[in-house]
Amino acid sequence: MTDIRKGKRVKNSRSTVQRNTYKLDKLFEQFKEVKKAEGIAYSTISQYDENFAYFVDYLDCADIPHDIRKINEDVLRSYVVYMREEIARY
Repeated sequence: MTDIRKGKRVKNSRSTVQRNTYKLDKLFEQFKEVKKAEGIAYSTISQYDENFAYFVDYLDCADIPHDIRKINEDVLRSYVVYMREEIARY
């Protein structure tokens, strides 16, 4: 009796992971689509856009990559201080 099995199959290539998975721009667009589907007012979506632009500017000034894995509590705290002291002066 002959064994027709060829042995364990070996995967020769890696599956590709979407590179946009961790990019803030892509995640923000997904967030906005969800909010639009929820029926959020246009003015609220515009405010989200403006706030996100400030956040991206801060990340650029602080030389922090636009990667969700790089955003932590310290980054958010520093952003709040930046907004209070540099942007929102009354």
